[in-house]
Amino acid sequence: MRYLTYQKAFLTEYINNGGFATRAFKVVVDCGDTLPENTLRARASDLLQHPKTQKALKARLTRKIDNGSRVPMRLLQQAGLVDYAVKTWGIADAYALYQKKQCENIE
Repeated sequence: MRYLTYQKAFLTEYINNGGFATRAFKVVVDCGDTLPENTLRARASDLLQHPKTQKALKARLTRKIDNGSRVPMRLLQQAGLVDYAVKTWGIADAYALYQKKQCENIE
């Protein structure tokens, strides 16, 4: 997947912008979407401006990235940012896939 291609660029972006580029990127990767890198960067900056972004979320994200862990879409859901990201990016199909996986995990 394109994840490895973009990983270094987004980790650099994470350091420079408090983690949101990496978080936004990983949402797309986790959903199997293949947006080009410049589009991902633009969408990531959208999240930077979102009022629901919280310091606690930043701290959790920082720990995950520092430990080399994946940042699951579930983390964004807890922050109330999934719907915002889907509406902003137009990745409704990806969100539907995410919801389907969540339902399968519950059953």
